[in-house]
Amino acid sequence: MKYGNPKALFDEKNREDELRRLGYEMVRIIWTDLDRPDFVRAKLLEAFDRARRNSAA
Repeated sequence: MKYGNPKALFDEKNREDELRRLGYEMVRIIWTDLDRPDFVRAKLLEAFDRARRNSAA
């Protein structure tokens, strides 16, 4: 298990939410996704697209 306690998970989610509030995009991938470069590329391109749309608003 990645998180030793529920607070660690809660803290990470809060950090990620704060980064989003600051205008950053998050892309979550797991190790097995690295065997699917087209999938990773698509996720990154989606994040870039969201960032462009949000910066234009």
